[in-house]
Amino acid sequence: TSRDEALHANNYSDSDYYYEYICTYVDDILAISEDPDAIMKTISDTFTLKDVKGTGEKWETPTAYLGADIGLYRNNKIWCMGAQTYIDGALKTVQNKLKTK
Repeated sequence: TSRDEALHANNYSDSDYYYEYICTYVDDILAISEDPDAIMKTISDTFTLKDVKGTGEKWETPTAYLGADIGLYRNNKIWCMGAQTYIDGALKTVQNKLKTK
């Protein structure tokens, strides 16, 4: 977008309700789309992608991105991001620091 070079958004349908997003940060890519496999395939045709956790796969359905939880809701139609895992980790860190003093 014009405000953030790491976020690319396109409206590929006749509806104002459908957008396709590609988020990038260093070597992390997140494709939110009706057909994310097509986007990732296009990217992998140009760039070398790492295997996903040694599975041999080049991409998978995301559950996290840059520390944020990600999931599909409402019959797998709406992507949402949350911070629960990040908050839990931050609280645990603070608790551990307080115990050591």
